[in-house]
Amino acid sequence: MNEASSIPRKILTFFAALLLAGAIPLIAHSSAHATESDNETPYAILYDDGTLVLQKGKETANEKEVLSFVEIIGGDAYDYRWRTPLLSTETDPSVVQKVIVKDELSPSTVANWFYSMSNLTEIEGISKIDTSNVVTMEGTFYDCASLQELDLSSFDTSKVTSLNNMFDGCRSLITLDLSNFNAANVEAMRYTFNDCQSLASLLLPISGTPKLRSTYMMFGSVTKVGVAPRSARAVADCPSRSGTSPENPILHYRQAALLSHPSSARTTVIMRAACSAAVPS
Repeated sequence: MNEASSIPRKILTFFAALLLAGAIPLIAHSSAHATESDNETPYAILYDDGTLVLQKGKETANEKEVLSFVEIIGGDAYDYRWRTPLLSTETDPSVVQKVIVKDELSPSTVANWFYSMSNLTEIEGISKIDTSNVVTMEGTFYDCASLQELDLSSFDTSKVTSLNNMFDGCRSLITLDLSNFNAANVEAMRYTFNDCQSLASLLLPISGTPKLRSTYMMFGSVTKVGVAPRSARAVADCPSRSGTSPENPILHYRQAALLSHPSSARTTVIMRAACSAAVPS
């Protein structure tokens, strides 16, 4: 046998040695890692029963028809303006009736997430959304006209600068507790509660809003929210939970309400958020 004819056999022997040494399983393992990484990508999948699922990975429910399938993106790539980034551009948001947050998500923005989902009645697993890096919540629940309740106690708003239009058009929302919100960096609350026609109870952040500058129409068309049984002076004298007495944040909200409805002192907010111990229930 000459040298040339022995080359293929040498190649086969070489690959056999690699296999025995475990190199090929390592290659397969590397491929598995790539797939694992893909499974960390967040997607929004809308099914024909009106359920929108927010999850990691591309796996879909076999028994349902998919109406929309999009990757959830944000940061510099976020440029949706006045539409939801959770649906394809040709999908009508009013088709969505229920949202299920299946996996833990850490978005860089939740702006317009549920925008114009006017028939949405339930958001399951909203506590799985980590908002600690979110800077804007503009329009998050804009025109969610069928939502009657929202539990946002898990939301971390420490970096948020804008709450513009966040609940604008939530006409069925009856109660809303935002007392856990850290609003220390919030600068804008334009139209935040505009057109919340059914809102009867509203607890605002106890953290205060030292940077708040823009409140135009913050309470536009809100007429049912209760009046706290105390004067503005009494509220100003109420100590904070830390034991100090800084400028009372609720006065900012009261002023914003009166700017929205200068003829109606009824359009204020429940002030128990500032000093619950001192305000009778």
